[in-house]
Amino acid sequence: MRLKTTVSGAVCFVALLVAAGTVVASETALWLRYPVISPGGETIVFSYRGDLWRVPSAGGQAIQLTVHEAHEYMPVWSPDGSKIAFASDRYGNFDVFVMEASGGAATRLTFHSASDYPTSF
Repeated sequence: MRLKTTVSGAVCFVALLVAAGTVVASETALWLRYPVISPGGETIVFSYRGDLWRVPSAGGQAIQLTVHEAHEYMPVWSPDGSKIAFASDRYGNFDVFVMEASGGAATRLTFHSASDYPTSF
């Protein structure tokens, strides 16, 4: 089990390095955070500059999933890989939102006055 986790971590790291070169070709992509690999292993979602991005785990062009002035991070894949839950401070504190894995409108799931963060789906 430990070897599998290490290999998955290495795959995520390599894919993020590839994504770093393609997120914004004209500048160095720093602060790529919270990478999570999809259940099928084909896609990685990560946080960069307060938005969520996705990139094929084999490498390629990173695609921005969220475009919002709020800070969004801590993505979590649904077990079937169709949705992504994440934390966003759109309303002053962090709440959990969910959206389609391909992007689009996000739906707010929590409304508590304290911050909420997704840990699993």
